[in-house]
Amino acid sequence: MQVNRILSAVLSQAWLIDPIAAEGLLPIVVNMLKQGAPAQLGEEPEESESTKPYALAFVNGVSVDAKASTMMSYSSYDDAPAGSIAVTTVSGTMMRNDYCGSPGTNTLGQRIKEADAHPNIGAHLVRFNTPGGTVDGTEAFASIIGQTQKPLVAFAESMCSAGYWAGSGANLIVAAGKTAGVGSIGTMISLASFDKYYKEIGIEVHNIRATKSRDKNQGYYEAMEGKYEKLRTESLDPINEAFLSSVQENREGKLNLKKEDVLTGKVYYGQSIVDVGLADEIGNFDYAVRRAQELAQDHSSSNQTSIHNQEMSIFSKNKFPKLSALAGKKSEEITAEDIQAVNEELTAAGIENAGVISAAQLTAFEAAEKDVTRLTAENKTLTTANTKLTTDLEAANKEVTRLGALDGATPTGTPKAGNEMGEESADDENQKLIDALPHNQALAGNPLFN
Repeated sequence: MQVNRILSAVLSQAWLIDPIAAEGLLPIVVNMLKQGAPAQLGEEPEESESTKPYALAFVNGVSVDAKASTMMSYSSYDDAPAGSIAVTTVSGTMMRNDYCGSPGTNTLGQRIKEADAHPNIGAHLVRFNTPGGTVDGTEAFASIIGQTQKPLVAFAESMCSAGYWAGSGANLIVAAGKTAGVGSIGTMISLASFDKYYKEIGIEVHNIRATKSRDKNQGYYEAMEGKYEKLRTESLDPINEAFLSSVQENREGKLNLKKEDVLTGKVYYGQSIVDVGLADEIGNFDYAVRRAQELAQDHSSSNQTSIHNQEMSIFSKNKFPKLSALAGKKSEEITAEDIQAVNEELTAAGIENAGVISAAQLTAFEAAEKDVTRLTAENKTLTTANTKLTTDLEAANKEVTRLGALDGATPTGTPKAGNEMGEESADDENQKLIDALPHNQALAGNPLFN
């Protein structure tokens, strides 16, 4: 038998929930009280098919053109091909334990852990359609999402309050469209006095505290008298600070609180969700699946390259928030300030022998490297030619020296009769012989020696 968790949670716990959804719960409580809601319920109803986990895989590979890619669904991760996307659905009011056929955050967190450990799963997609829920269990669920080893995309149809706390730890947040609602980042509690109702049915309530328990539930008692400060400052504010700090850490580098303070409980819709930094992109469900697949492929390539690269990749969300903030951005969207911030973050972490550069810088470096290779080859060719010419010149000089030492009157060939030699002297004849030498012929055609 299970305790009536809905009634218990509404009447006794702080909530991280959109106020419109909270108002919708009160009539349920009133109806339970009027109808005499049982303190215990029977067996938990079976979970709806719409919230059960499953896997998706692209049959024809990922394509920008949705028509070119076909998705297949698998109810079991064991049957899915390697690199599939695990889909987990967060629907309705979030509570720690399962209720009325809806999985609680304990169950949802366990499902994400199982998918993260399965060899056929390459990435996660968590589909949010929730106004929020109880504080109880939300922090633990958010921690599981923020610490997955595989990339996780949050698809936000409605991701408010506790839902945003959980989803903010995703690698990428995709808002579902113009009517998607995201935000309501804040904490509240609704207290209802049933004193008159109890008196009408003959019940008188007495609250008695131990002698040394003078502060126990004091904030609650004062709030029931219309004095809210103690409950606000001692209970709600600490919870809210934990909520806000987690969101700021998870979305570091993406929120501009000076431009728009998104931490006051306001809900944003459509393009404004991206504009204020609560989401990264806008698209439909198929688009979110494709983005998850792309991150899975990037993550897989990183793993194959190096285990070290895996540990230092953008998917280490909490270790390098400024680096992970670049996930999902196009190269032209990344500024010099973004790159500087990432490199400063790496240096602060003691990583001084590695850094990040832009795509444009990489292209320039690759072009410069090609130029260096080309010029090095040309320089080697010229050096070789110069060495050969120097050697030939030395040999020629030696030959000139040798010929110059010969007796000028000594003929170098068969004498001709009479004056057949004309006016040419013996020195001229010697010079012709020197010029005809092979090495001198080679030097004669070289511009360096003309």
